[in-house]
Amino acid sequence: ELHRKSQMRADFVNDENSTGFHNPREASRMLLQAVDMAKTGQIKLIEIANANGINDFKTSNLGFEDMQKFNPGELYYNAKMLTGHKAGERYYGDEIEVNGNPPKELLEHDKNLAPYNYQVIDKK
Repeated sequence: ELHRKSQMRADFVNDENSTGFHNPREASRMLLQAVDMAKTGQIKLIEIANANGINDFKTSNLGFEDMQKFNPGELYYNAKMLTGHKAGERYYGDEIEVNGNPPKELLEHDKNLAPYNYQVIDKK
C-alpha cells in the first residue's frame, strides 16, 4: 500500500505537467513524501520477512541527494528558436527555482529520515 501511494505521487509529479513545471517546490515536497513512504514500506517488508524467517532481505538506501544526481541542472537554449529565444538563454527564464538545487531544509530533512531520527523529525 505504501509503495503504491509512493508511486502515485511520483507519477503525479511526472504526469501532471503543471505541478513539476510551475511549482517545483511542491513537486519536491511530493517526491520527498514519496521517498519517505517507499522507505517506510521497505521497513514494513523487512518486518514481515523477519517474522516469516526470511533473513536475506535487502533494501535500497537512496535518499534525496542520490536522486539529485539525475537533476540535469540549468537548461539553456542551444540554438536560436522561432519563439524569439537566443542560444545560451536560460530555458525557464525568470523561474529561478526550476531545475535548481532543492531547498537546504529538504536535504536536511531527508538526512534525518535515513536512518529515522525521531528526535528531529518528531519535533516538527
